Amino acid sequence: DRYAEIRGTDADTIRDQFLSDVGLDETGGKTYNLGNQTVTARLQKDLSFLVELPTGKTAKSLPKKGADAEKYATANADFSEMKKNAKKIVKNRVSILFEDFLSGRARKADAWKESYLKNPLLRQVASLLVWVQKGNTFLLTDTGAVTANGAPYSIGDAEIALAHPMEMTGSNLNAWQKHFTANGIKQPFAQVWEPVINPAAIQGSRYQGVLIPYFRFMNQA
Repeated sequence: DRYAEIRGTDADTIRDQFLSDVGLDETGGKTYNLGNQTVTARLQKDLSFLVELPTGKTAKSLPKKGADAEKYATANADFSEMKKNAKKIVKNRVSILFEDFLSGRARKADAWKESYLKNPLLRQVASLLVWVQKGNTFLLTDTGAVTANGAPYSIGDAEIALAHPMEMTGSNLNAWQKHFTANGIKQPFAQVWEPVINPAAIQGSRYQGVLIPYFRFMNQA
């Protein structure tokens, strides 16, 4: 926060636009020239990386056979560093998003778009979660934002936050749960499966007769 303040900006901007850049192009790829062939490391939907080969096949690592030794060493070191940094960024981002999910924090639309539409790594993280804008829930896909029924959604200028089951209708929540299940999408945290308790079902006498050991109150003053 202090670093951002000195530069007349905010921590989100520093974190999103600079610290979260691992060198991927807008399609989520990074090309390496190995001397004997050029390959592309591509970010996957599960946030892992696969290497696309000229043959059309994919591999989990850069192909060493036949490659120029020096070019391979440089490319492999860069690829390893990129994967390590991406993993750290994703872990940090998920932690931030989970806190936002619990607090209901919203972001201005232009800042949200700058972070989650332009950065391929953050965009992929965002595509695993359901967002809400003026009561409308949506999800990011390869072809754009869509609603729970698959209809295209145009992201407006209102603030955007993570959708919470407590504020969603039963039919809308059920539709999102079916979407993630049908497409085998694993969320970074249980957003659409977060349990919702009906306040009307909570009895005022539910703790009647329950004994609490006195030591639980020690040093609580």
